[in-house]
Amino acid sequence: MSKTKQLRFAGLVRVSGEAQAKHGESLRTQHGQLENAVGQMQARVTRWYEGQEHATPGHERQLLEQMLKDAAKAKSPFDAIVVADPTRWTRDNQRGDSGLDHLRQHGIRFFVLSQEFNLYDPVHRFMLQQFASFGELSAALNLQKAMDNRIARAKRNVPTNGSLPWGRTFDRATETWGIDEEKQRIIKDIAARYIRGESRVKLAAEYGLEQTGLHDVLTKKCGSEWPIQFMCKRLNIDEEVMLTIPALLPATTRKAILRRAEKNRTSDLPAWPPCVPALREDRELFTGTNYCRTFRRSGIATNVRDVWQPKVGGGGGGEGNAKPGTFGGMPETANTCCHRA
Repeated sequence: MSKTKQLRFAGLVRVSGEAQAKHGESLRTQHGQLENAVGQMQARVTRWYEGQEHATPGHERQLLEQMLKDAAKAKSPFDAIVVADPTRWTRDNQRGDSGLDHLRQHGIRFFVLSQEFNLYDPVHRFMLQQFASFGELSAALNLQKAMDNRIARAKRNVPTNGSLPWGRTFDRATETWGIDEEKQRIIKDIAARYIRGESRVKLAAEYGLEQTGLHDVLTKKCGSEWPIQFMCKRLNIDEEVMLTIPALLPATTRKAILRRAEKNRTSDLPAWPPCVPALREDRELFTGTNYCRTFRRSGIATNVRDVWQPKVGGGGGGEGNAKPGTFGGMPETANTCCHRA
């Protein structure tokens, strides 16, 4: 009598949330359940696929994808898949069905604990599809409830998304907003000095702040309004809720900051050279465009494409007429060459 070949199992153990993976018992519980079930079948688990990943539609599933790749190998490390319950396989009916087709194609069997589901049996396949459909429905309903609750809390002026706006505090027991007095002192000092003309970059360095983040706080986050955007493509939700929060700076100071920021934006342009006097006043027309090589050597130019060049002999535009060793028809070292190229 020939000896029956011992089954080699791949154990799929997963949870949806990071908190469950780090602090919950589910991963350990599932692992133990699978070891017991496989042991009762006088088999062994030869490969584990464990960790955190969502099983709902629209989420990447690296554990599942790697397991399916391994199943397709000429020398697969396992003969069967085992999960603790059908929802650990998937809550996405379409992906779950294609995954089962893949397993069947490569001769891999499918178990929920010690119960085998025959992937060639229409009734067993239907049962697995229904498990996945109910799991998908449950996940979608839970997501919808969570989004509805978060939006409702935001409309009560309670923060529900990410971190608090800079310099603010929130007491969840009393649901009241407050101000971090030390951060308010810092932003008041920065704002006053910035309005007087000091460099934002230097002020950020002095206080150990990231300068682009400081610009965002100064120009957008010192007022009394804080917008929160709720987006969920799966449920077709795209809604903004405006929360009212304590202002760090008075309105007059915020307006002065915006004027200074706008002045910085326009005053960063270099003075027009004398080569095209008629265009000296049209600064807005050429904001952000490139300058000729003479001005690039002065560190003024940007990297934007060439948009205007005089022809050789002083005619209209057309870089195709430039001679070798010149730029736009004018010598690189000419002091009166075209001011933009």
